[in-house]
Amino acid sequence: MDARHLKHPIAIAGVVIATASGVAFVALAIASMLGLFNNPYAGLVVFVVVPAIFVLGLLLIPWGVARQRRAKRLDPNASDDWPVIDLRVRRVRLTALVVTALTAVNAVIILLAGYGALHYMESPSFCGQTCHVPMRPQFTAWQNTPHAEVACVSCHVGEGARALVRSKLAGTR
Repeated sequence: MDARHLKHPIAIAGVVIATASGVAFVALAIASMLGLFNNPYAGLVVFVVVPAIFVLGLLLIPWGVARQRRAKRLDPNASDDWPVIDLRVRRVRLTALVVTALTAVNAVIILLAGYGALHYMESPSFCGQTCHVPMRPQFTAWQNTPHAEVACVSCHVGEGARALVRSKLAGTR
C-alpha cells in the first residue's frame, strides 16, 4: 500500500476515528481499572461502544484505500502496478516496522476490549443494574446476603462458551 492510497477521505476518516477511539479506549480502560467510574453503564461505553467505533475506523481504512485504487484505475493515466516493497530501502523498512507495530497495538486493543467486555458483562453490577433493570429489588436483596460473594453468572449462565453466547444473545432480545 502506498501513502497516496491513504489520501481518500474515507481512509483519512478511518485513520482519525481509529486513532482517536484507540487513545480514548486506553485512557478509559485505565480509568476503569483504577475504579474511577461508578456508573453501571460506564462498562458498556468503555468496553463495547468505544471499541466498536475503533473497529469501524479500522474497517474504513481499507475501504478508502480500495476506493482510491478504483479511482486511479478509472483514470487512464494512472499506473496500475503493484507497489514494490524493497526492504533494503530505509524508508520502506521504517514503514513496514510502523505498520507492524500499529497492527500489534490494534490487536492488543481489540483483545483487551473483548476481555474487558466479557469481564464486565459477567459482573453482578451489570446483571443487576444495567441489564436487568426490573430486577433491582432482587439485586439489592442479593447484595445484603452471604450469597453476595457469588457472581450471578455462576448460577444463571451454564458452563462453556456456548452457554455464554446463548445467554448473551437471549439477553439482547
